[in-house]
Amino acid sequence: MNIQEYIASGKLEACVLGMASQQELQELEQLCQTYPEVKEAKEAFELQLEATAMTAAMPAPAHLKEKIWQQLEMPVPATQPGIVKTFSFYKYAAAAAIILLVSSIGFNWYFYNKYQSSLAQYNSLYATTQQMAKNSEAQQTKLGQYENTIQLLSNPAYVPVTLNGQPVAPSSLATVYWNKQTAEVFLLSNNLPAPNTDMQYQLWAIVDGVPVDAGFIDLTTGKTLVKCKNISSAQAFAITLEKKGRTDITAPQGAIHVLGKI
Repeated sequence: MNIQEYIASGKLEACVLGMASQQELQELEQLCQTYPEVKEAKEAFELQLEATAMTAAMPAPAHLKEKIWQQLEMPVPATQPGIVKTFSFYKYAAAAAIILLVSSIGFNWYFYNKYQSSLAQYNSLYATTQQMAKNSEAQQTKLGQYENTIQLLSNPAYVPVTLNGQPVAPSSLATVYWNKQTAEVFLLSNNLPAPNTDMQYQLWAIVDGVPVDAGFIDLTTGKTLVKCKNISSAQAFAITLEKKGRTDITAPQGAIHVLGKI
């Protein structure tokens, strides 16, 4: 028999991996006893497999190792001394593979939890950042409104008309800013209580003793100044509290809450 051809044939590896028949295992054992080079090739392959199995192995808890070894303690027939060493190698390789698997699962679980924690922190930080951006935008909007209000109030072209509370609302107060040149009208709510949801304020320009609609007043926008309808001429301004949804808005139906003459 050509020993080198046998070593190169792959039969030796098949026996070590448990893929050979009983006859081939016995043949390998006999060759190992007769030819030292066959024995050396077999042992070298076993060491190579063991090294490969243990390369990435991670330390596992002591109690887990003990349990694995107990599970692997199985009797081996004494009539097959040639298989004992191979089977023993299988036990070590299997144990190494199990330890590697358990360690891998442990590390995967650890890094998964770390990922979930980091993701939760990122989402929380992102939500906080978004809320801060919205708050900043809202503050910028309010600041812009205040600047526009200051510019308008300091503009001599706008005539301020103070509307004082009437008997139905003595504490109410509002100011109309009217530009006679452009007919623009703005209303500043100094103290107009929020009406019921089915009611709304309406501004009127008193022209030659006749009330002219100057628009509804929405106090829910949060704006400092409310833009109303243009009025070209007027002797006074008044605000009434009207029901929402009425069909005729050309004449007041509600009581006058504030009134001011020019």
